[in-house]
Amino acid sequence: WGTDMTQNIESGNFRRQNNNDNDNKSEDDMLRVVACIDGSRSAPAVCDYAAWLSRHIDIPMTLLHVLDEELEHGHHLLDQAERRVRDTGVSDVIKRQRHGDLTESLLAIENETRVLVMGLHGESSSDRDLHIGSQLETVIRSMHRPILLVPDDYTEPKSAMLAFDG
Repeated sequence: WGTDMTQNIESGNFRRQNNNDNDNKSEDDMLRVVACIDGSRSAPAVCDYAAWLSRHIDIPMTLLHVLDEELEHGHHLLDQAERRVRDTGVSDVIKRQRHGDLTESLLAIENETRVLVMGLHGESSSDRDLHIGSQLETVIRSMHRPILLVPDDYTEPKSAMLAFDG
């Protein structure tokens, strides 16, 4: 992708290093942290983790809601999420609402995505769900970008585990 992320876990500092020396806008300058929100209990944590990541790797953020309900509900979710991430200091945030299938919607914006942030449990999950759902599994198998799966409650990250296939 032309960009390296350097991490100092002890200090919690992340920085973006652009290896592209030309003055033109590179592909990396268009990439964003994408927070996939819905009406689930994990939506606030998705916003918080995405905002944390956006601030620490210094790239803009997109709040995405894939519409499976009435239009006003989606706008309300996005407005709440925008207020939440702006309160944490993220200034470059856009809201997007799409109609249709979640995986197809995410694939449509994959070229704009640096990191996708999603909750482990969606709107239709119950409190007893121990496994990821088939919809999340389909997204994981389909996307070719890093995905940060987050729990229902936000705690500032101190370490991370990476899974890599390839």
